[in-house]
Formats: sequence, structure tokens, C-alpha cells
Amino acid sequence: MDGPFITPGDGTATAQDIWYWYRARRNGTLQVSTCGTVSAAVWLEIYGLGQTVDANDFAELPNRTVTSSLGSPVGCESTSIPVKRDDFYLVRIASIARDSFPAGAVTITVPVCEDLVATRDDGEGCGADTNGGCTTSTGFTEIALGETVSGSFAFQVAGVPQDRDWYLLSLEVGMQIEIECTSEVPAYIFLRDQLLCQQANYAVLNATSCEITTTTTSFCLPAGEHAIVVRAVNPVVGSGCDAPSYSLRAIGTSTLCASVGDDVAELPPNQISSTNPPELVPGIGVACVAEGISFATEFAKPFPELALKTSGTLEVIDFGWQHNGGTTNNALIELYDDVDGGAPVSVGVDLVLVESRVIQMWTATSGWPTVHRWKLASPRNIADFIGHPVVVLKTSASDQGFAAFAGTTAPETTPTYIRSPFCDITDFIPISSPFEDHNWTVTVWGTFGESCPADINDDGEVSAADLSLLLASWGLSGAAGDLDGDQVVGASDLSLLLGAWGVCE
Repeated sequence: MDGPFITPGDGTATAQDIWYWYRARRNGTLQVSTCGTVSAAVWLEIYGLGQTVDANDFAELPNRTVTSSLGSPVGCESTSIPVKRDDFYLVRIASIARDSFPAGAVTITVPVCEDLVATRDDGEGCGADTNGGCTTSTGFTEIALGETVSGSFAFQVAGVPQDRDWYLLSLEVGMQIEIECTSEVPAYIFLRDQLLCQQANYAVLNATSCEITTTTTSFCLPAGEHAIVVRAVNPVVGSGCDAPSYSLRAIGTSTLCASVGDDVAELPPNQISSTNPPELVPGIGVACVAEGISFATEFAKPFPELALKTSGTLEVIDFGWQHNGGTTNNALIELYDDVDGGAPVSVGVDLVLVESRVIQMWTATSGWPTVHRWKLASPRNIADFIGHPVVVLKTSASDQGFAAFAGTTAPETTPTYIRSPFCDITDFIPISSPFEDHNWTVTVWGTFGESCPADINDDGEVSAADLSLLLASWGLSGAAGDLDGDQVVGASDLSLLLGAWGVCE
């Protein structure tokens, strides 16, 4: 009982109205009909309120009318209007009689969506958030190749991260994978490494609307467990089964695939990082680039600190990379022994290959860096290195966009080196101005033995006697006072000695 309010033929009468609330989940045509269901003529109106609603919208309802019409004496009225995705609408059915309302039903036909036909749902209640993956203890919902799963997005609650639905895809062999999805609202579909799912995206699909079925660029996944993650682009508001839904399907063809990251149940106890802390900053990377593409470029990160270790093993390497635009690139991650113990120069000159791995640098949303975990085929003894370890990333030329390392602007004790014949850089050189603060993030994990390299005279302590020996060899190459392995005794060696002052432990 809302009146008085725009009652046809009687502006002072109290109209009996029924209101329906509708939010368009997609663009299309909304049809409202009372035909064949109402025993008397009715007044039918639809109001458009836009994407946000407040008290002023209701006060201005007469001015928000989209369509208005009067039914025939037999009670049949039907109208249709174009609607916009995410806009709110009010449908008003008003009685012509002053004191009564006819019995009947109202049919509201919403824009259709060419959804994938689901074979099962994800087990969540509509609008619920129970499939948490990495973010909760509830884990993943398993999905098999070829089946179509339907789900819904949970509503946004202030202070709570936006809902993500996680699916676990287990592959016994390498597969070329395609992901198909239809969604009632714009959505992202992420393909991720199951173990590194907080930080490693293989591919990102933007399902822009429900009106068509969208498919990811085909992606090659090796055998193992992988995650498919779905979330709405924008926060979802509403309640209950008003939650927008989606359908998802994965299909695949057997093939050999390069690595996309290694599962490591337990990391070794010791680590040395190229930055402290080893955090990635979006957009930090350098490559040989021209006309919107990056050419094949190599990056090197030496670890002279490991030359100071007398025993132990090297087992796992984490490194950052980014590939913005274009199709997935294959790349090489390599471990070398820098046999002369100085700055890296070139393979065959001072770098001897220890182990290598082909990896995939998949396309990610612009500016999104990724960490790749490389578990060596077997632990490498530190004592077997003549000089010190050097990690090298070799990217291939991209068909579009930018493929490079991902790193930080944190201060470094050793620079990042670059080599690219396409840019006339035939040997490794430190990255220079204006990018000298762009440093590649690499972390090596292992079980490293203890040593006391600053004890130059081997008397069990770092003291004035060792300081005297270091100063006596100042500026010389290959001398015992070269503690950092840069082939010259200088200020950094003095700093290491003073930092180790006292009895060796």
C-alpha cells in the first residue's frame, strides 16, 4: 500500500501496488508480462535506477520511468525494455481498483545466456565461500578433464578478501590445456601451480560477459597437480541465490610440456638471496627490446658468497621472471661454475655448465611478476665448484610484449649481468644507467657448511694479524685477502673481515 502515487484516472486515490526488484546480470532485453494470469486490468511500470541505489532514487521514481502502460480489460499487459549489465530496476504492478488487487502472476523474462551445460555443481551453496584453495583450510574442488562445473561467486563482505573458487586439476601426463568459461559477470580465470598458487600464474583469462563462451589461449601443462582459480573482476553485492554464477570446463590433449615449477615438499635449511628481502616489484626488468618485442636476452646472477663455504650442497633455486603480452615463451634456466671466481664473462670463457632446465614463461597480466622454483636433478656439492655458482636465465624472442627477469630495486652486493647479441652485448656486463638499480631476484637453497674465510692466517680467529695481511695485499688480484671473490683485494674485503672480527665459530 504505497499511495498516493500516479494512480491512473485518480491522482488522489490510494493505489495498491506490488514491486519487484531486478538487477541485470548481463546486457539484453527484459520482458515483463501479466498476460493470462491477472483477472483485471493493471498498470505496469518499470523504473531504471542505475548501478547504485539510495534514498534519492526512490524520491525521484516518477522521473526514473523507463516504460509505463495500462493493461486491457481482460488483464493482459506485456512490455519489454533494454537493460544494462549491473543496473538496478524496479517493476511496479499497480491496481486500477481503489480498494482491491486482482489475483494472478507476473512473468519476468531476463536476458538469456549461452551457458556451458554443467554436468555438476561445485558443492557450494549459492553465494557461499567454502572452496578456499590456498587461502583456507577447505582446500580445492577436484575437476576432471571434459566435465563442466557450475559455481557462484560469494558476496563481498567488508574487510574480507574477495571470493575465489579453487579447482584442482591432476594430470598423469603432459597436456595442452584449454579452459572454457561463461560467467554472468566479468570474471578472471587463473591457471596456477598448485604448490606455488599464491604467487605463480601460468595464464589469465578475462571472461568479459556471459553472452559468449570464451576460451583461454592453449597452455601446456606438465604432469602433476595444477590449480584453476575463478573470481569476479569486481566485488559482488547482493544476498542468497541472487549471486551471479559461472560454468567452467577444461579440455586437453596429451603432449610433452616444459617445466612450469617444481613441487618441493620441504626446502633445505639454508638460503642465500640476491636481495634482502627477496621480494618482487612489478615491472622491474630489463631486456633487449625494439618495436614492441623483446629479443633473446640472457641474465646472470653470481653468488660469490658460496665460494666461502667449505662444505655442503646446493639443491633448489627460486628466481623471478615476467612475460607481459604475446604467447608463452620457452626459456632456459641454467647453473654454471664461474671457474675464475670473478665477474661472469661468457660460456666457454669462464662459465662451465653444471645443469640446465627448459621452462615456460607464460603470458601474465602486464606488470605481474612470477617466482619459478627449480629443484636440481641432484644436490650439487659446494666443494665441486672451482669458483662460485652463477645462475643464468636465457629468454627467447617474444612475438609480442616483453620477456625478462623480475626483480627489485633493493641494494645488491652483486649486480645483475646482461648479455644479448641483438643489442651488441656479446659478453655479460653489469646492467648500467638508467637501470643500474634493476636487480634480478634469485634465491639459492641448500645445506651449506660453515667456514671462516676472514681468518687469513688460520689461527682460529679474525684479528689484527689478518687485517695486516689483508692491507699488505691491497689492490692485488688472487691474493689471500680476496674474501668476496672479485679478483681484487679492496674495500668490500675489508668490510667482510671487520664484520667477522673475533674467534671463529
